[in-house]
Amino acid sequence: MRTIAPDPVTEPGEQESFLRVATRLINDTGHRGTSVKSIMAELNRTKGSFYHHLDAKDDLIVSCWRVSHRRLADLRAKAYREYSSPWKRVSTTVTSALALQLTDEFPLLRVTAYQAMPPAVRELALLQAQRTALGVTGALVEAMGEGTVRPIDPLIAAHLILSSINAAHELRGWRHGQSIEEAITTYETVLGEGLFDPE
Repeated sequence: MRTIAPDPVTEPGEQESFLRVATRLINDTGHRGTSVKSIMAELNRTKGSFYHHLDAKDDLIVSCWRVSHRRLADLRAKAYREYSSPWKRVSTTVTSALALQLTDEFPLLRVTAYQAMPPAVRELALLQAQRTALGVTGALVEAMGEGTVRPIDPLIAAHLILSSINAAHELRGWRHGQSIEEAITTYETVLGEGLFDPE
């Protein structure tokens, strides 16, 4: 399995602002639509400073993915520390991730960006995504055991949950006029109970 070198951007404050803008622009306009010039213009930095940190735009995609994967893993770890209920762990992770996706601050990188990765890195990214799905699958099986989730196919449900988190970034316009809490509650109700819930 290929290992990836440490993130080229090493200063925490600079790294966060750099990857925050890059991730948002890549999510909005795709890899091809995101230029180094547009990233640096938003940061009020020179184009040359980009190449001080990264050798190529492919490196940018890799860095954005690594940070997004780490942030989602941190949300899951936090939920596991705070709650003993498997369903509460899953639902808390979803709520926290949706809060990232439904704002413009620092979203998680969308899966559509994976196609721009070098093949070996894309393979690793997809493997990590599978592991995340299996982790959610295990939590759902435990939740079925405690009676908080009805019997379903847990693997399909896990992929549905993760794809819904991924897709939520597209709904930022829909949530305008609502508080972030209201938007998340509505989104989670459809995700957890379905469009035609009798209640």
